[in-house]
Amino acid sequence: MKSRLVAAALAFFFGAFGAHKFYLNKSGQGFLYLIFCWTYIPTIISIIEGVGYLMQSDDKFLEKYCAEWLEEEKIRQYELRRAQQDAELVAEYVAEPVAEPKLKLLTKAEAKSLKIDNGMLTIPEGVGEIEERAFENNLEITDVYFPESLKIIGYGAFRGCKNLSYASFSEGLIEIKDSAFSRCKLSIDLTLPDSLKYIGSDAFEYTDISYVDLPKGVRTIESGTFTSCERLKRVYFGEVVTICDGAFELCSILEEVEFPETLRDIESKAFYWCTNLTKVTFTDRYIDSVADDAFDFCNKLESIVVPSDRLVYYIEQLPGRYCGLIQGE
Repeated sequence: MKSRLVAAALAFFFGAFGAHKFYLNKSGQGFLYLIFCWTYIPTIISIIEGVGYLMQSDDKFLEKYCAEWLEEEKIRQYELRRAQQDAELVAEYVAEPVAEPKLKLLTKAEAKSLKIDNGMLTIPEGVGEIEERAFENNLEITDVYFPESLKIIGYGAFRGCKNLSYASFSEGLIEIKDSAFSRCKLSIDLTLPDSLKYIGSDAFEYTDISYVDLPKGVRTIESGTFTSCERLKRVYFGEVVTICDGAFELCSILEEVEFPETLRDIESKAFYWCTNLTKVTFTDRYIDSVADDAFDFCNKLESIVVPSDRLVYYIEQLPGRYCGLIQGE
């Protein structure tokens, strides 16, 4: 890194010989100063340049004369931030308490014995996990209320409950497994508890949810999680890191998405055939990868908004056919 004050001092005292130019890696200009030092012209110019250095702010000086160092420093800070995020993920998913009480499992047989009152199902307090396919294809359920004790909703637990239009999720829920609510009606704004850490593949596919609010603990949107949610209009992504294959495929009335600073990867067909998607916003300065077909057949896509100082970076990162849509903000 170069110093503004050192450059100014060299310009004042040794400017006639181009010392400040050599210091700032402008060797060609430095040799010109040496060649014409006998004319005093380099002396006059170097004094003016020295004053200019002193009048500049450190930020402006670094931006002009240390661009390569600044870029390296930004990358270093980016890598440090990513490493910190990885450490947080490890802390969340690996460093779990060693001894946990065994969860009470609601089995399929027990599920059949629960009373459904005018379509309303209340899972009893004390249940910690709902067995896979426990209520699959139950057309009697319209509303379900989960207890605070519930930690895990099993694979396909409510899949095919086509009349299930409302679900109340309590704080304490940690995991919603694959296909848990696939092909349910669920005509709700989906606000999930802060305790939630994982949502499985196809968990809410083919539902009528209109809004999704993901808690910060959910770092990955798995494959097909919200596929064919044809009434989904808005998504709050929390602190998502990865959006997997087909996560929002065929969400036909989704119009705008704004990604969080934590986002790293958007995988294949993540927003495939989102035919009303018009605007995509990236808030982070860096992203690791965007699949070539992530936004295929988003025919109304008009703008991809990125940080204004990262235009070139995003032009290089995003598929070439989207370059004309990229805008700085």
